Amino acid sequence: MDEDRLTPALGRLIDQAKGAGRQLGGEDQAIEAVALLTDDGDIYSGATLPCGDQVDPAAASGVPPRSAAHLALERARAARAGEVLAAAVAAPYSSAETVLPTVATYERLVGLDPQLPLVIKQHGRWVMLPADKVSPAS
Repeated sequence: MDEDRLTPALGRLIDQAKGAGRQLGGEDQAIEAVALLTDDGDIYSGATLPCGDQVDPAAASGVPPRSAAHLALERARAARAGEVLAAAVAAPYSSAETVLPTVATYERLVGLDPQLPLVIKQHGRWVMLPADKVSPAS
């Protein structure tokens, strides 16, 4: 997928992911944002601040940590949204050439559908790959 040939829906998906991250305030380079496109054409997003060295109490209890994907899915489910057709991961304040999902977001998205189309920034370009073909950030 070439940025010059993005469909309007995928362009909106990327924009919504970036916008969700910017709504958190501040300009932290490590903010992760996710947007989900559903079969009814709606987009649901979520964003998380980096945890740094803090221990997530949910992770210690065996519950998966709340990720940007988790928050976006909660919003979609609360709205009784249709099936998720695609997702985008963005880091709105990062100047990195490649932006990968965190492990928690990756696990949520692959858990939805290993073949879910996932839009990420790779080598300075937006690309769409099946979720299971993307490696999470380490």
